[in-house]
Amino acid sequence: MNLAQTIEAAKNVLRFKHMAYKTEKTYLHWIARFAKWCKDHPMGDHQDKVRAFLTHLAREREVSASTQNQALNAIVFLYKHVLREDVGDFSGYHPARHSALANLGTRLKCSCGSTPSG
Repeated sequence: MNLAQTIEAAKNVLRFKHMAYKTEKTYLHWIARFAKWCKDHPMGDHQDKVRAFLTHLAREREVSASTQNQALNAIVFLYKHVLREDVGDFSGYHPARHSALANLGTRLKCSCGSTPSG
């Protein structure tokens, strides 16, 4: 199934399930991004690809944890309801935090904890 056919099939399933239009647009966006990313990174099984894509989003694209969850939900929907393939269990998945966000707290502590000079 090529990308256009996959997107069309996903759209049909989303509408059959009476999902909200905004959810449809969001899921189709993430499905397309994931498919394009997989084309450039054809390694591992489905679960490895999903984890690598989510890590890419966190570390290189610096997206928030909620955005990673949104992408994960769309991809799991794709595999489960459209492709009807097992993608594995992501129930224990915790979104990765990108380094800029992790370092923000340290910088704030340093600036607030210093004594004023003068």
